[in-house]
Amino acid sequence: MFGLLVSAAAAPPPAALPDCQTPTCIEAAKTITDYVDFNVNPCDNFFQYSCVGTLDNIADENFNALRDVYEGDYYDLINNIPWDMSAFNTADLDQAQMDRQNFEKVQSYYKQCMDTNAIDAQGPTPVYPQLAKLQAAIPNQLDLESLTDARVEMLRQAVVNFFDNGIYPDDKQPDVYAISVSQPKLTLPKGFYKDPEPLQIYHQAIVDLLQVTLGNDNTDTLQELRSQKAAENKLKLLSPEERNAMADGVIEVEKFLASISLEEADLMDPVALYNPVPVGELQTKYPFINWERFLRAMVEEGTPLPEYIIVNTPTFFDSLTYWLAPFGVSDTKYPSLQAFKDFMFFKTLIRWNYALDTASRNAWKPVGIKMLKGTTEFYPRHMLCINYADDALGMIQGRYFVMKKFGGKQERAKLSATIDIIRETLLNLLAGSSWLDKPTLQVAIDKANKIEARVAYNILSPDERLPEALQKYYNTLIVSENSYMETELSYVDWRINLGRQKIGHPVDKDHWSSTPLTVNAYYDQVLNQITILAGIAQAPVYYSDAPDYLKYGALGFLVGHELTHAFDSAGRQYNADGKLENWWSPETAKHFNEMAQCITDQYGNFTFKGPDGKDTHLDGKLSLTENIADNGGFAITYQAFQQVWNNGPLANEHPSKQEKLPGIDLTPEQLFFVNYGVLWCGVLQPEYAAVLVTTDPHSIEEFRITGVVQNSPDFAKAFQCPVGSPMNPKKKCTVW
Repeated sequence: MFGLLVSAAAAPPPAALPDCQTPTCIEAAKTITDYVDFNVNPCDNFFQYSCVGTLDNIADENFNALRDVYEGDYYDLINNIPWDMSAFNTADLDQAQMDRQNFEKVQSYYKQCMDTNAIDAQGPTPVYPQLAKLQAAIPNQLDLESLTDARVEMLRQAVVNFFDNGIYPDDKQPDVYAISVSQPKLTLPKGFYKDPEPLQIYHQAIVDLLQVTLGNDNTDTLQELRSQKAAENKLKLLSPEERNAMADGVIEVEKFLASISLEEADLMDPVALYNPVPVGELQTKYPFINWERFLRAMVEEGTPLPEYIIVNTPTFFDSLTYWLAPFGVSDTKYPSLQAFKDFMFFKTLIRWNYALDTASRNAWKPVGIKMLKGTTEFYPRHMLCINYADDALGMIQGRYFVMKKFGGKQERAKLSATIDIIRETLLNLLAGSSWLDKPTLQVAIDKANKIEARVAYNILSPDERLPEALQKYYNTLIVSENSYMETELSYVDWRINLGRQKIGHPVDKDHWSSTPLTVNAYYDQVLNQITILAGIAQAPVYYSDAPDYLKYGALGFLVGHELTHAFDSAGRQYNADGKLENWWSPETAKHFNEMAQCITDQYGNFTFKGPDGKDTHLDGKLSLTENIADNGGFAITYQAFQQVWNNGPLANEHPSKQEKLPGIDLTPEQLFFVNYGVLWCGVLQPEYAAVLVTTDPHSIEEFRITGVVQNSPDFAKAFQCPVGSPMNPKKKCTVW
């Protein structure tokens, strides 16, 4: 409920506090001692002062915990872990048997993925049937129906292609699912297609991958198997000249698609993306495929087609239509028919490459690992397989992860109590925003009160505590006894069928889009929900028994960040019920946009050294929503911390223990900021940073720290930073 504005006195200096001697405090003190550089002036560069990368460490620990689970057996897990993740009587033998079967299913998936000897023995041949299906759908003369055949086959295989599609709650009817279409996600960031150097690397990687998967001149022991399986599937093995020509064609098409695609920053405005088109008008408006056939492939048999679909990027589809309808416009600026066929063929190959042999996966390293990730090696195989298992059987895997690493309903209740305090602080912050007029404020308060907080793991759809619910949910997903590729094909069929079942049915607001293992938290603007997953509620981001300056500086910030997304430049355009509509008065909206522009300019002026050694700017427009959420979430959680630490009115029945970390001569306020820095510190390779700043709405980690503390007068006060110092500039940007 909406509370009154409250204030709290400054915290006492550390010398006046007793040492905290709990294992959590000792561990936290060691982390700070090991990784905070006390020789750096925090007022000069707080990123360098507080630098340690924790989110990656959390993911490593999460994966290692599940590796231990899968390398044991079901009874090792059940008998040695105190847990309360059950919605059934453990004496119920049927439920207990289903729980063991669920465990063995996900364990079998993991072991099959880990068996690289069996995967390597088949070479690239498991993908041949999928390539053959796509190739059969593309005759030599591409027409409307043939192009539709190809597009439907790519849909069945979940292949990224020449336009994207999805099924989501309708922004203006949040209780109804809608089909949307948009420009595709291409292999490289849009700007890379104008740069010869990454294109040369991409070209060579295509050639190399085609050689190890479909080359006619390989001399290794698998060539006889390749030839046999290619003949069985009526596939042609490729000569060096054919491989080179296919690489040319793929890049020709992708360069064209990039040229007609919008910039990533232009995809951040939900109003601009909402363009409903009646299904009856699609064929006239975009006549390059048979839309009725395509849409029928997206819905269950017997279900009527929706009355409309949402076209997110109309200008892209206008350009696509001019090229493809009729196909083969003679203008040489358009890709050729053969190039387009090569593009669809190669996209199908690369879609399945992760499930193939080591040689096929290694051939893609220069692009998938080096260029796009800035590293040279894949993650360890056990981490990859647990990640793939999370895609395929994530709710089952999440159950056993929670049993091993989270703690069940008691920990869930503790985390929920922290979220409630931060929400109350948000309500106070809204009430104290003098620039919000009364009508707008009233809707904002209503929206904040209606935000649903979902914590740790799902107990509804499906209930991850109930083996029967999980078994029913994943019933049609089969872990094959023959090959890993067969298992992945079953997963894709299962996932696509799950999507088909949405059209014509009410939105399932109890379903979660991420699994408990995921190291993340998120806000859904259409459902008006925040989700804090068990995977991120782990040390050192979260200890349920940590001093409040640690708890609120990291996990508390994440909660505040997600709550603030309800009022960022995109989220503010949805009302309390998740409907896209304008509920802001013109004057208040004008004031918001002026403050948001300050954030855009501030972050757009941050630079880092790119892979060429030159200064590269952040995109302040692309990252605006996340930067608003960072700054607002930080202000909210700091106020919440002050309330709890000083036993203010919002603390309620949660009194704070007044203790300091042993051996750390920092005030509670300083430790709050340090733990925020610890949350985001990490080192990015220049190549990866260059990709992120053009594709990811989050600022890179260094500036998630720097931007926030520069705007915080509380930070400047805590560290006594002089006005005008790097971390305490005179001009500060504030929205919330």
